[in-house]
Amino acid sequence: MTYPNTNPGFKGAIETGREAAFVFAPKLGKRQAEVLADLAAHGPSTAEEIGARIDRHWYLVRPRISELKALGLVIDTGGRAKSALGGKTHQVRLTTPDERARFAAAKEAAEADQ
Repeated sequence: MTYPNTNPGFKGAIETGREAAFVFAPKLGKRQAEVLADLAAHGPSTAEEIGARIDRHWYLVRPRISELKALGLVIDTGGRAKSALGGKTHQVRLTTPDERARFAAAKEAAEADQ
């Protein structure tokens, strides 16, 4: 099983990382759902914008966006906005049903090749 369906944030054999990953794993579904619902309601957004609206810090939102990208549920728009740290950050949007179908087909083909 691959990311994001495996335990989040766990790298290597460091015991504290493994423990933290198992503690946070049950909460991911809810946080991912919050991000998806916010994007559905407000359209293309940055992690900072989503975090402000759902009352979560952007550093908690960004990993959820990465997971949702890995699942084919969100995609970069190509747009940029100012980040909380002063640089530029990506805007994301929900994928369309056609984009999700293409993503699923490509993922299935890649897994069949392995």
